[in-house]
This record gives sequence, C-alpha cells and structure tokens, in this order.
Amino acid sequence: MRATPLPTQATFTATTATPNSSASQTTNPTSTRAHAVAVTRATVGAAQASPTRRGRLVPQAVSDLRKPVSDHAREVIAARAEFLPEGDRALLQAVYAQGQTLRHVALLQSARPTAVSRRVRVLVKRVLHPAFAVVVARSGAWPRSLRAVGDAIFVRGMTIRAAAATCKLTFAQARAGKDAIAAIVTDAPQPSPADVRVMARTLRKSRLAALGTATNSTTSANSANSANSANSATSAAIITNLEAA
Repeated sequence: MRATPLPTQATFTATTATPNSSASQTTNPTSTRAHAVAVTRATVGAAQASPTRRGRLVPQAVSDLRKPVSDHAREVIAARAEFLPEGDRALLQAVYAQGQTLRHVALLQSARPTAVSRRVRVLVKRVLHPAFAVVVARSGAWPRSLRAVGDAIFVRGMTIRAAAATCKLTFAQARAGKDAIAAIVTDAPQPSPADVRVMARTLRKSRLAALGTATNSTTSANSANSANSANSATSAAIITNLEAA
C-alpha cells in the first residue's frame, strides 16, 4: 500500500494563502505580540507620568522635577519630610517647600546634580510609601521594639540588618517586625493627609521649641562664662594693684 506523502512547507503555505481559507484571516502572532508590547509600554508610561494612582501620589511622577509638580504633591512631601532625619528633611524641604532647583541644592552641598536628583527620588519613594504614613501616624501604640523597627526601616531607610543592629535585635526579629508592619499596612486604612500635616506641624513646633530652649541655654552659659571671665579679670587687677602697693 502506497503511503500518503506528508504536506510540505510549500503546500502548507499555498493552502493558507487561499483567500477563502479561515487560516488566512488569523492574526499574525508577531504583530500581535508587538502590539501588546506597545500597548503595555504606553500604559506604563502613562501611569508613571500621572501624578496620582488610585488616589495616591506616584513617586516616579512627582520626583521628576523636569516637569511641573502640583502644589498638593509639594505639600504632602514637605509635610512627610518633617519625620525624616535632619539632612534628608532639609533636602526635601529645600526642593519641594522652598522651590530650590536641584542645581542650586547641589551647588550648596558641593555635590553633582545627578547625585542630588537620585537622592531626591529615593527619599520621595520612601515618604510616599504606605508604610511611612502608618508608622509615623500610628506607631505610638505599638510595642517599643516594633516601633523601633518601623522607624529604622520605613522612616530612616535602613536595611533589615542595619535596623537589627540599631534596635539591638536579631536579624530574624527585625525581619519579623518588618513583615508584621507590612501586614498592618495592608489591613489598616491609610492616615489622611490632613492628619499627617497636623502631626508634622506639631513635630515642627516641638523641634523649634527645643531649638529655642537650647539656644537660650547656650546664651545663658555664654553669659555666665563672660561674667566669670570679667570677675576673674577684676580679681586679677585688684591683686596686681595690691602687690604694686
């Protein structure tokens, strides 16, 4: 019995090229994939360019200072910056509250503008993270170790290992604390921007009050030292006059 030959590639091509064939109406997989990639890139680009996503500010959008940043974004970032360490706080407030350019800030810090821009992006991403607001607004009722881990990792930006060393915990304990905070953030609603602004304002006032107290103490100490120096000089002069007599 004669075997039926298998269809060759040419036969298959000729068959699928028939106008009435349903296979000829099938979309080209290559063009479909290219279209999907183009749509995905456009969607991602639009999401990154948009300053908000689901009611939250998008770090990639508001940290790109080549484009205008809304007053709302500047206000939110400046308020959350109050909870950062001094150097990071000053950087974000200079850029978002005072409106200084990256080039000007870099000149003041004797740094490259690219390095300052990179640091701004890192800090903006940190302060706009959902865990940041939860830690600064609601960690007061947490256990001390959990509060310390939250401040070290989500506010100061430390790694788990560095946070464990700072909080005098094991690596496993610090990681467990981070996971617990992540679970709290997932289940708990986000603090409102108004609540964070009120807390930031209170923190700023307390910081200024502490600074004023320290300044007054320094001034009093300097005055006391000046008075002591004057008394010593007077005593020395009296002794000299007595010896001369």
